[in-house]
Amino acid sequence: MTAARLVRSWARLYTRGLDPDVRASRAAELDSDLWEQLSAEGDSLRTQLAIVSRLLRGAADDLSWRRERTRPRRRPTPAGAARALGWSVWATALLFLLVTHAWAASPLVGIELYGEDWDNGVWVYAGISSALLVLLAGGLGLLWPRPRLGASLVAASALGTAVAFPWALAAYGPAALAITAGTIVLARRRYRASSATS
Repeated sequence: MTAARLVRSWARLYTRGLDPDVRASRAAELDSDLWEQLSAEGDSLRTQLAIVSRLLRGAADDLSWRRERTRPRRRPTPAGAARALGWSVWATALLFLLVTHAWAASPLVGIELYGEDWDNGVWVYAGISSALLVLLAGGLGLLWPRPRLGASLVAASALGTAVAFPWALAAYGPAALAITAGTIVLARRRYRASSATS
């Protein structure tokens, strides 16, 4: 069996059950590719091996191509768009809090990111931020194995940030609410999934 026949057999296999027009179009596309390669390189053993190599390397892409054609097309809905926006807000708020606390806690590891006007207040601020950062990171780490505990720690850190730094409530308040709400949703989903499997 030549490499070209092998490619055509594989194409017939992974397009089986699809619309006849789609199958014919895919077969024509592959025949064109094969013709171009054989015309350019000749029908040598090296070309045959190159075609087989392409077949093996492209098999996963071929299966992905088939999956795209068999998957029912979903139209975007307002609810789906709202969910996507909500998760984007949650991720952004979470990243904001993680970066802010890491920056604020930096003096504890010998990195001075503050100006010289902070004096001794920097250590208090760094200590509070580091404690809140540990709560937040620990809660995120526990969200999968222990969803309730993880969500509680994340919420405590997020809401604690808004309470500990009231001068920045305009930024920390909405972030804390978004993080808490999203984390509770994730924890509930995870808890239901783990309850269903046990």
